[in-house]
Amino acid sequence: MPLPSWKLIFGFHRSMSLKCALDLGIPDAIYNHGQPMTLSQLHSALSLPASRKHSLFRLMRILAHFGFILELHTGSEAVYRLTPLSRLVTSTKVAPFNLLPLARFNLDDLMQKAYPCLEDWFMKEEKKMPFELAHGVDLWEMSCRNPNTNNFFNDVMVSSCCLFTSVIVKDGGNIFKGTKSLVDVGGGTGTIAKVIAENLYLMSNALFWIFLMWKVIFQMKVM
Repeated sequence: MPLPSWKLIFGFHRSMSLKCALDLGIPDAIYNHGQPMTLSQLHSALSLPASRKHSLFRLMRILAHFGFILELHTGSEAVYRLTPLSRLVTSTKVAPFNLLPLARFNLDDLMQKAYPCLEDWFMKEEKKMPFELAHGVDLWEMSCRNPNTNNFFNDVMVSSCCLFTSVIVKDGGNIFKGTKSLVDVGGGTGTIAKVIAENLYLMSNALFWIFLMWKVIFQMKVM
């Protein structure tokens, strides 16, 4: 079988291995250890059954293969350390921004259940999107009905905002010159609006409106 076809067919192994690593708490365990961690130490820290030690080794090999974990061989047992990539998904937020909420949200069954509905969506004159076909309601309505889903989504929005807020402030400040008002729509916390207001003197007298979905939750006069 040609290698590209093999990668295409088994590509889901990467995302599912990542999900497993996050659910088990592997990045946090290695970070909290404070130094490269042996397989035995990791196995013990995760409180896994003895019969799962070899399976953990195989999981770590997969994670190391695609650069999520660095695998070192310095003795009789492999040791593992975090890479810049895995540091982005630790709950300790050791990186300038954190991708853990974004990763968990997109790998969660909430989002994954929509993909098997793609065929039905393509084959029919269906106005509902795949997510709604899978769950009976769209993401927005589900967020309104379920506080846990709403908080989950809001965490993702804040996480995503932190990815590019620093770039906006550092390199894109001139695009806001002369702006009198700014609408921040999404997670409801006003993360981007607050950072822009705090760092860009060009908007020192602008009026900021922060929207949660379609509802105004507050307006802020920057002095």
